[in-house]
Amino acid sequence: MRNKKFLQKVEDIFNLMYCTPKKLYELKNLINETTQNMFTDVFKRLEEEKSEITNCLNNQRKLLLDNRIDSSEYQKEHIKLLREHKIE
Repeated sequence: MRNKKFLQKVEDIFNLMYCTPKKLYELKNLINETTQNMFTDVFKRLEEEKSEITNCLNNQRKLLLDNRIDSSEYQKEHIKLLREHKIE
């Protein structure tokens, strides 16, 4: 749904590009709004990923501190988690 909405805005932008100069302000606002919404969505998804990773790592640390898993298993899980999210 978001992609459809985004594509509609892109189409609106292209349509406005061929309009009279008085439409340029509207074009500028539409471009700014579209760009801002794109970055807002990306940052929101990144924040969700960060939160998920942090929660996972905190759970692993808690288990390690509770001696429920040994440190080698912790390291394996930690490396696996980082690889899944392509973090070096």
